[in-house]
Amino acid sequence: LNYALHKVTKEGTARQVGKRFKGINLAGKTGTTNDYRDSWFAGFDRNLLASIWVGDDNNAQTGLSGSSGAMQVYMDFQAQMEPKSLSRRFPKGLEIAHFSAQTGAQMQAGCPGSVSLPAISSELSQQVLSCSGNVVAKPKPIKPKKKAWWERIFG
Repeated sequence: LNYALHKVTKEGTARQVGKRFKGINLAGKTGTTNDYRDSWFAGFDRNLLASIWVGDDNNAQTGLSGSSGAMQVYMDFQAQMEPKSLSRRFPKGLEIAHFSAQTGAQMQAGCPGSVSLPAISSELSQQVLSCSGNVVAKPKPIKPKKKAWWERIFG
Protein backbone atom coordinates (compact mmCIF):
# COMPACT_ATOMS: atom_id res chain seq x y z
CA LEU A 1 0.00 0.00 0.00
CA ASN A 2 2.83 2.40 0.86
CA TYR A 3 4.40 1.70 -2.53
CA ALA A 4 1.17 2.48 -4.40
CA LEU A 5 0.46 5.66 -2.44
CA HIS A 6 4.07 6.79 -2.87
CA LYS A 7 3.66 6.31 -6.64
CA VAL A 8 0.64 8.66 -6.54
CA THR A 9 3.00 11.42 -5.35
CA LYS A 10 5.47 10.66 -8.14
CA GLU A 11 3.27 9.86 -11.14
CA GLY A 12 -0.36 10.34 -10.22
CA THR A 13 -2.80 13.04 -9.22
CA ALA A 14 -0.55 14.11 -6.31
CA ARG A 15 2.68 14.44 -8.32
CA GLN A 16 2.96 18.09 -7.21
CA VAL A 17 3.79 16.72 -3.74
CA GLY A 18 6.74 14.78 -5.17
CA LYS A 19 7.96 17.84 -7.06
CA ARG A 20 7.68 20.18 -4.09
CA PHE A 21 9.36 17.76 -1.67
CA LYS A 22 12.10 16.44 -3.95
CA GLY A 23 14.25 13.77 -2.33
CA ILE A 24 11.68 13.06 0.40
CA ASN A 25 9.54 9.95 -0.01
CA LEU A 26 5.95 10.88 0.85
CA ALA A 27 2.69 9.10 0.09
CA GLY A 28 -0.88 10.26 -0.38
CA LYS A 29 -4.17 10.14 -2.23
CA THR A 30 -6.38 12.87 -3.65
CA GLY A 31 -10.15 12.77 -3.73
CA THR A 32 -12.86 14.77 -5.46
CA THR A 33 -16.61 14.21 -5.16
CA ASN A 34 -19.09 14.58 -8.00
CA ASP A 35 -19.72 18.15 -9.11
CA TYR A 36 -16.61 19.32 -7.21
CA ARG A 37 -18.45 19.62 -3.90
CA ASP A 38 -15.64 18.15 -1.78
CA SER A 39 -11.87 18.16 -2.10
CA TRP A 40 -9.79 15.89 0.11
CA PHE A 41 -6.27 14.68 0.51
CA ALA A 42 -4.78 12.11 2.87
CA GLY A 43 -0.99 12.08 3.03
CA PHE A 44 1.76 10.76 5.23
CA ASP A 45 5.47 10.69 5.88
CA ARG A 46 7.42 8.45 8.28
CA ASN A 47 6.05 10.20 11.38
CA LEU A 48 2.83 11.99 10.51
CA LEU A 49 -0.50 11.31 8.82
CA ALA A 50 -2.80 14.18 7.83
CA SER A 51 -6.21 14.12 6.19
CA ILE A 52 -7.60 17.39 4.85
CA TRP A 53 -11.11 18.15 3.64
CA VAL A 54 -12.09 21.34 1.84
CA GLY A 55 -15.77 21.85 1.15
CA ASP A 56 -18.88 23.85 1.93
CA ASP A 57 -21.06 22.93 4.91
CA ASN A 58 -24.11 23.60 2.73
CA ASN A 59 -22.91 21.08 0.12
CA ALA A 60 -22.37 23.81 -2.48
CA GLN A 61 -19.85 23.32 -5.26
CA THR A 62 -16.34 24.53 -4.48
CA GLY A 63 -14.88 24.06 -7.95
CA LEU A 64 -11.85 22.41 -6.31
CA SER A 65 -10.42 18.99 -7.03
CA GLY A 66 -8.43 17.01 -4.49
CA SER A 67 -5.20 18.26 -5.99
CA SER A 68 -6.24 21.91 -6.44
CA GLY A 69 -7.77 22.28 -2.97
CA ALA A 70 -6.98 19.98 -0.05
CA MET A 71 -3.61 18.86 -1.39
CA GLN A 72 -2.40 22.47 -1.49
CA VAL A 73 -3.29 22.81 2.21
CA TYR A 74 -1.46 19.53 2.94
CA MET A 75 1.70 20.71 1.17
CA ASP A 76 1.74 24.00 3.11
CA PHE A 77 1.17 22.09 6.36
CA GLN A 78 3.84 19.49 5.58
CA ALA A 79 6.38 22.21 4.69
CA GLN A 80 6.07 23.53 8.25
CA MET A 81 6.43 20.06 9.79
CA GLU A 82 9.82 19.15 8.25
CA PRO A 83 8.68 15.84 6.70
CA LYS A 84 10.62 12.63 7.27
CA SER A 85 11.14 10.35 4.28
CA LEU A 86 9.30 7.02 4.17
CA SER A 87 11.47 3.92 4.08
CA ARG A 88 11.70 2.42 0.59
CA ARG A 89 12.82 -0.99 1.90
CA PHE A 90 10.56 -3.96 1.41
CA PRO A 91 9.92 -6.70 3.93
CA LYS A 92 11.90 -9.91 3.48
CA GLY A 93 10.42 -11.95 0.65
CA LEU A 94 9.29 -8.97 -1.46
CA GLU A 95 11.13 -7.30 -4.31
CA ILE A 96 10.45 -5.01 -7.24
CA ALA A 97 9.70 -6.89 -10.45
CA HIS A 98 8.85 -5.67 -13.93
CA PHE A 99 5.73 -6.70 -15.84
CA SER A 100 4.10 -6.01 -19.18
CA ALA A 101 1.27 -3.52 -18.64
CA GLN A 102 -0.68 -5.28 -21.41
CA THR A 103 -0.20 -8.98 -20.64
CA GLY A 104 1.10 -9.12 -17.06
CA ALA A 105 4.10 -11.20 -18.17
CA GLN A 106 7.30 -10.75 -16.21
CA MET A 107 9.81 -8.66 -18.19
CA GLN A 108 13.31 -7.28 -17.99
CA ALA A 109 13.69 -3.87 -16.36
CA GLY A 110 13.39 -0.80 -18.56
CA CYS A 111 11.25 -2.26 -21.35
CA PRO A 112 8.76 0.13 -22.98
CA GLY A 113 5.25 -0.63 -21.75
CA SER A 114 6.44 -2.27 -18.54
CA VAL A 115 5.48 -1.39 -14.99
CA SER A 116 7.47 -1.95 -11.81
CA LEU A 117 5.56 -3.46 -8.90
CA PRO A 118 6.32 -5.18 -5.60
CA ALA A 119 6.09 -8.95 -5.94
CA ILE A 120 6.58 -12.03 -3.77
CA SER A 121 10.12 -13.18 -4.56
CA SER A 122 9.35 -16.91 -4.35
CA GLU A 123 6.50 -16.54 -6.88
CA LEU A 124 8.60 -14.88 -9.57
CA SER A 125 9.78 -16.85 -12.57
CA GLN A 126 13.47 -17.45 -13.19
CA GLN A 127 12.77 -16.69 -16.86
CA VAL A 128 11.53 -13.32 -18.05
CA LEU A 129 10.71 -11.73 -21.38
CA SER A 130 13.24 -9.47 -23.01
CA CYS A 131 12.03 -6.17 -24.44
CA SER A 132 11.70 -7.89 -27.83
CA GLY A 133 9.55 -10.68 -26.34
CA ASN A 134 12.15 -13.47 -26.20
CA VAL A 135 12.41 -15.65 -23.10
CA VAL A 136 15.68 -15.05 -21.24
CA ALA A 137 17.12 -16.13 -17.90
CA LYS A 138 16.48 -13.71 -15.09
CA PRO A 139 19.74 -11.94 -14.18
CA LYS A 140 21.15 -12.89 -10.80
CA PRO A 141 21.01 -10.00 -8.33
CA ILE A 142 24.36 -8.45 -7.54
CA LYS A 143 25.00 -8.77 -3.84
CA PRO A 144 26.75 -5.76 -2.36
CA LYS A 145 30.21 -6.44 -0.99
CA LYS A 146 30.08 -6.79 2.77
CA LYS A 147 31.71 -3.77 4.36
CA ALA A 148 34.45 -4.11 6.92
CA TRP A 149 33.50 -3.10 10.46
CA TRP A 150 35.28 0.27 10.19
CA GLU A 151 33.45 1.03 6.91
CA ARG A 152 30.11 0.31 8.60
CA ILE A 153 30.99 2.76 11.39
CA PHE A 154 32.73 5.52 9.43
CA GLY A 155 31.16 5.02 6.01
